[in-house]
Amino acid sequence: MKFGWKLFRLACFVQMLIAVMYGFLSLINTFREGDVNYFIQAIAFFFITWFAVFSVQTLNEHYPDIPVGGKTKSVFNWLFLINFLLLAFLFGLWIREYQTLEAMAAVIKQPFLKIPGKWFSDLVFQTAMVLLQILMLYGMYSLRILLHRNFNKKTFEFEEQAAR
Repeated sequence: MKFGWKLFRLACFVQMLIAVMYGFLSLINTFREGDVNYFIQAIAFFFITWFAVFSVQTLNEHYPDIPVGGKTKSVFNWLFLINFLLLAFLFGLWIREYQTLEAMAAVIKQPFLKIPGKWFSDLVFQTAMVLLQILMLYGMYSLRILLHRNFNKKTFEFEEQAAR
């Protein structure tokens, strides 16, 4: 397996960890505060985790030359479309966190970049999630193209015998 696909797998694992962490925090907040918005966030993080798991599974089972088909193709297509919505959701969370930090900086009368570093942790994780989600969407698209191309180039034993 090429190094780029190993990095892709690592990115999927990192995305899984972050999404599971935020998913559990959202579930805890759902029960603690009784707010349905946290439950919706938990569902969104579940789908992000599912896409990351599915990406690793597809890479492991189909790389280098087995095309995605049948039920796997159907699940892929639905998850791929849903993840465009989830990307918008992640951008929304990122913007909300950025605005919260700006408001906190205004309250303590400090420039934005001079507020305590520990306050930036959520913004850093959410930035990572947005970037990793974009990488995963691009990676899965590239993987589907690569698998199809490699399958079409593949020669079978009966083709090699006929050529002799």
